[in-house]
Amino acid sequence: MAATALGKIGDPRAVEPLVELLRYADIDEAVAVALDKIGDIRATVPLAQKLARCGSGGGYTERALAEASSEVLVDFGASAVEPLITTIQNLDILHKGSKWRLVGLL
Repeated sequence: MAATALGKIGDPRAVEPLVELLRYADIDEAVAVALDKIGDIRATVPLAQKLARCGSGGGYTERALAEASSEVLVDFGASAVEPLITTIQNLDILHKGSKWRLVGLL
């Protein structure tokens, strides 16, 4: 996949196109892994939002993406805390399970 190649290159200019891919439901964890390899903090909020949208009962691809997104956010460490808190505060009450999943990363 192109996301894997972009992650290997590690060019920060790839962050925006990769983040754009997070908007689609049928992407796989390669996008999150590529963002992790690039290591640009701009990916924190979109990854947190994608993680919040991933249902716990989803298919394999959705669970793999949620797991990969979680790992990337943990790798970002302290710099991910503020964007995670903002994402948690902005989630609708219907996403209660998602809030707890994000709180677990803190």
